[in-house]
Amino acid sequence: MIGGAFAGYDYQWIEAFGRAGGFTALDGFSTHPYVFAEGKKGTPDSAVHHLDELKKLIDRLAPGRNVRVYVTEAGWPVHTGANGVTEQQQADYLQQFMLLAKSRPWIAGVWWYDLFDDGDDASDKEHRFGLIDRAGGKRPALQALAGMRARLAAP
Repeated sequence: MIGGAFAGYDYQWIEAFGRAGGFTALDGFSTHPYVFAEGKKGTPDSAVHHLDELKKLIDRLAPGRNVRVYVTEAGWPVHTGANGVTEQQQADYLQQFMLLAKSRPWIAGVWWYDLFDDGDDASDKEHRFGLIDRAGGKRPALQALAGMRARLAAP
């Protein structure tokens, strides 16, 4: 069973969840390691650092259980507002994040958010996470992901 769907890094909540026995029934913990709001510090390295800390905490709270981590949302928005990234940065961040995640055998999977942009407002971050824009144009991040397919599939 997978639980959590945890966004952010409220380690106190995870501590309370674990102490209440939350990890006894879980095989996996779902998380959304969004760090883009950290501005220039919000890089793939930062996101994976948070995942490493999360895994250490889970292992301490659920000794011997080998609870795997599922990254059920990850992404960087291409928008004109604060903390937006360029299309090339999004592509670079996707590649870096995927390779860092693959290097951690306890990460059971990564789901990139989002396939398509959700709206037309270039200044709204929620409208600009897509790998494909509203007109159907493929962003460099989609092409980067496609180029990594074999490498990510390899054991």
